[in-house]
Amino acid sequence: MQINWNKSYFVLFYNPRVNSKPTLLSLDCDTFSIQRLDAFKYLGVWIDETMSFDTHVNKLLNKLIPRMYFLNRLKRFIPINKFPQIFRSIVLSSYEYCIGVWGGPKSAGLSKLQNCILRNISKFFSPRALPVNEMLDFFSILHPSEFHSYYLAIFAHWFVNFSPSGIPSILTDFLELPNSERSMRSITLTVPKYQNSLYKHSVKYCSTLIWNALPISIKNTDVSNFKFLLQQNFVMNRNQIV
Repeated sequence: MQINWNKSYFVLFYNPRVNSKPTLLSLDCDTFSIQRLDAFKYLGVWIDETMSFDTHVNKLLNKLIPRMYFLNRLKRFIPINKFPQIFRSIVLSSYEYCIGVWGGPKSAGLSKLQNCILRNISKFFSPRALPVNEMLDFFSILHPSEFHSYYLAIFAHWFVNFSPSGIPSILTDFLELPNSERSMRSITLTVPKYQNSLYKHSVKYCSTLIWNALPISIKNTDVSNFKFLLQQNFVMNRNQIV
């Protein structure tokens, strides 16, 4: 296979808390000059040089604002019982895509995106305002900040309930299963040690903590019941905080 250098790029990753942005660096291959990028799109996710995913959040915000504006203009023609289904397909389907990867690092952009989604939901009830939790419960929709934990918990459930031979080799070391407890569905995953703040937001670290914090009654269920009980657990915890 021959590489098309005209379609090749490179990125230098760095930690902005430790290092300054790397100086301009040129990279040449076979007399071709490879272009350096601050961010690139891979499988639908924008990955930037600091792994903050700010570029992805901003791109997603620009993508969803017109869609939510469109929904707001049409709300008088949308039956209230159909709104959740339409909102999920037009807005949430894009928001929740790969959120387990990019939704970990908290940023001002991510908070802005989540608040924008909540405001759009609230407009459906205007001029009568409702508390956020009541709106979400009415439509059976997770809070935007809960999607990250929701999908990481589903990933951990899938991993734990697969037999070791059924797990793809690329993921055998992704989460750590204590050998003495492999047969237990209520297994407690080994929490990996992290040496920097970036790893603390990784899928491996976050999914382990989320799984270990779940009640055994939720862990010991099949996939369909697990998703339902998991969502109910988020709703219960959310209402307790309020």
